[in-house]
Amino acid sequence: MIIKEVKAKSILDSNGNECIEVSINKNVASIGYGVSRSSKEAIAYPKQGVGFVVNKINNELSLKLKGLKLECFDDLELIEERFDTELLGHSALVAMEMAVLKSINTEVWRVVNKNAFKLPIQLGNCIGGGVHIKAQDAPDIQEFLLIPRTDSFEEGFYANLRAYKLIGDRLKTERKDIENAYVPRMSCVEVLEFLNDIISKVDSELGVKIEIGIDVAASQLYKKGNYIYKNFSKDKKEKSLGVYEQLHFLASLVNDFNVKYIEDPFEENDFESFSKLKKMVKGKCLVTGDDLTSTNPFLIKKAIQNDSINAVIIKPNQIGSLLTMRESILISKDNNIKIVFSHRSGETLDNTIADLAFGFKSDYVKFGIMGRERVVKLKELVNIEKGLILS
Repeated sequence: MIIKEVKAKSILDSNGNECIEVSINKNVASIGYGVSRSSKEAIAYPKQGVGFVVNKINNELSLKLKGLKLECFDDLELIEERFDTELLGHSALVAMEMAVLKSINTEVWRVVNKNAFKLPIQLGNCIGGGVHIKAQDAPDIQEFLLIPRTDSFEEGFYANLRAYKLIGDRLKTERKDIENAYVPRMSCVEVLEFLNDIISKVDSELGVKIEIGIDVAASQLYKKGNYIYKNFSKDKKEKSLGVYEQLHFLASLVNDFNVKYIEDPFEENDFESFSKLKKMVKGKCLVTGDDLTSTNPFLIKKAIQNDSINAVIIKPNQIGSLLTMRESILISKDNNIKIVFSHRSGETLDNTIADLAFGFKSDYVKFGIMGRERVVKLKELVNIEKGLILS
């Protein structure tokens, strides 16, 4: 593929935030913006804003890229050599690299790994809270996740949709967070009790076993050495937990409610507490780094050295380079760390991340359940699965 045309423009993500869309030879890609962000993330855009980046790409960078020949994933290095991330930020680079991959082959996963064959397991956000809603009476934990255990990605997709429908019917509320997850007036424990009843219902109806996970997003709860829960128990009273209390509270959720996945259980610099929880739950659930590791190879190595995690979130624009993202994935795989490709709370209709997840043999994908920006990614994996069956 030879680059003939490069264009950029500003669009809005699902949260109404301005973000960039890049077109390479009329193949379009875009990347959204997260609300719950680690302080360790790559800078998405310069302080001059998205419009500044669009102008620079259209009037300057496009001239440097025209005529480049790119044939494989490694050739993204040719883009990165010419892209000034200090000037333009990292989100535009990721969008541009995704557009390049689309230009090499419309099935991006084939550029990554033409022999890919295994579909990931879904993590679907069904009930939300924390900074995704910022309501005093909402759950403090940011996301409650459904994990369908089935060999068919499509079957899992529809099982999660059925659970989502049952949740809505039971709650009788239209209040949702920025990822289209329902927001009940419940404490964290009440939500888990409620969800265990929902997944039993789905199992009896569809014969699909669903497990439960949580994204604590603990950095958002952390204030001056304690974790502040505004809605801790059924009495809706605020409670402050020290690190030791947070550790035992989360371990009790694993043991009492069979929680199989915990993401960011402690604030983003506490590698030691991650490790303690991992030892305490004794393999009963995945202890997953997101803010802790930020798709950063150095931080993932540190987490491995401290035995802090057995799963890691991969967000392409969190590190701001698909080549560095690949490095993070390879380091994780070499150390038996499960890979979880994740969307952002602010999303676009681009589905490239689904192809990347499949191509890189991700163990899980965290793409939500409902909302067109979420469903388009899940449907891409459904279509990939159907294509594999027919081939």
